[in-house]
Amino acid sequence: MSDIESQKGTDSPEEPSVPYLLEILVRDFHPVWNVGIVAAALAGTLLYRFPYPANWLRVCGTIMFAIAVIMFFTITVVILLKLYFYPHWKSLDEPQVSSFWGPYSVAFSTMLNMLHYLFENQDHTAIWVLWWVNIFMALFCGWFILLRVFTVAKMEGADIHGMLVLIVLPLVVVASTGALMVPSLGNANSKLITMIVSFLLYSNGVLSGLCIVAVLYWKYITHGLPPNAFVFTLFAPAGLFGHASWGILLQGKNIKEYLSDYQPQISPAIGEMFRFISLPVSLFFLGFGIWFTFLTFGGWVIRGRVPLGKVWFNLTFPLGALSLPFHEVYTLLGFEAFRVVSVVYAVSCLIVVCVSLVSALRAEFPLTKLKKIAASLTYKLT
Repeated sequence: MSDIESQKGTDSPEEPSVPYLLEILVRDFHPVWNVGIVAAALAGTLLYRFPYPANWLRVCGTIMFAIAVIMFFTITVVILLKLYFYPHWKSLDEPQVSSFWGPYSVAFSTMLNMLHYLFENQDHTAIWVLWWVNIFMALFCGWFILLRVFTVAKMEGADIHGMLVLIVLPLVVVASTGALMVPSLGNANSKLITMIVSFLLYSNGVLSGLCIVAVLYWKYITHGLPPNAFVFTLFAPAGLFGHASWGILLQGKNIKEYLSDYQPQISPAIGEMFRFISLPVSLFFLGFGIWFTFLTFGGWVIRGRVPLGKVWFNLTFPLGALSLPFHEVYTLLGFEAFRVVSVVYAVSCLIVVCVSLVSALRAEFPLTKLKKIAASLTYKLT
């Protein structure tokens, strides 16, 4: 360990040695890989709960979820190593970096969603406790990092980009996770507390996200669309609106069921009213999601081809997030068109997840790096 510590914060050594592994895996780590965890976890969830279900899809979803869990723990270890060996890493001072801490909490929420589906008819106490842990992670992103951006970042108008939405996105996603697990909780108090906390987080995240989107509109009007390398950042707000649309539908359903189960003195019509009030609100956000889909596609056509790599991660979460409310609206209204659109978004998400993960790994670990890693291990062993 002392040999590694002596290399802390230095460039790669002249001769192959184990610290080279530290250099390429830890020193060069960027939190954009947190989006990769989200992509894998979301792909697993979509496969497991595909709008047209099949057993083989559920198996594929479980495998993809296992990959996401492995990625989550691996990247967590890399983050801890980087914080230890490179204590001066300014991961919170630059919005271009700090915004990617949001997807870490989003990934955790997405994995909790999958755990909910896997153990839907079993006790949810452990998952509920993990949800509370994730609330603190979401608040760290949506409150502390956003405050840090307000006080430290000095951004020019041209530097503002859609990934800023990722800072407040965890608040909306963790709220949706809470709303999702409410029916599986054991008693009325747990359900009521979860519904209240979920709505507080939801309203905070949605309003903050709308403010950021307003700033983005100003940026696009005054400075134009982002350049080729950042054109996929146009799609980031769609992930926020997708979960906002899905979350409000879940909360409307939860209120209806709670009143029916625990407040029988209240007319059932009140519960139905909450259920159907959530529908136009959901469609409101869904309309914005569709618009940002068009905006991203249009920007892609205008700016030209985007090389394969980690930048494609930016498409994965919005595509998957928009699939969820379309499917939920289908279950509420029974219109087949909504299920078809949900499938289109889900399949697009799954394709982009596979392409982005493979291309990102190839870009991060080209053949030359793999040869150096092999040489490093061989040198150490001999």
